[in-house]
Amino acid sequence: MDKLEEEVNRLFEKFNFIVHAECINDLVNILQNEGNSGVFLSCLDTRLKSLELLGYEATKLNSFEKLTNNKNLYSIKFKGKHNIRILYSYNEKSNECLLLSFFEKTGKRKTEYSHYIPTARRRFNELSN
Repeated sequence: MDKLEEEVNRLFEKFNFIVHAECINDLVNILQNEGNSGVFLSCLDTRLKSLELLGYEATKLNSFEKLTNNKNLYSIKFKGKHNIRILYSYNEKSNECLLLSFFEKTGKRKTEYSHYIPTARRRFNELSN
């Protein structure tokens, strides 16, 4: 395990979220290619604190959104150099389940989530079993 992966794992362990292992791998791969991970990890820490504190209500913040036409799927948004999205859901006990991380290419007016939704749903099912 490299230093970046350790930092990401340590950050997620601070919170009571259920995190799919591939979500962590997705994020580490993105950050290794993008560089300057320290700034992003600080921002991620802030977003995760908000999610832990507010739960469903976090979607009222600009950094979060409920995906339209997708029951029980939400997104944590990061803009700027690290234009990253983390898709998450809630299990039957209302625990947040972080499922998938991806890099949104710049220049898109609206994030196209449809490509990522099947993988997020599969990972949610894996965590639920």
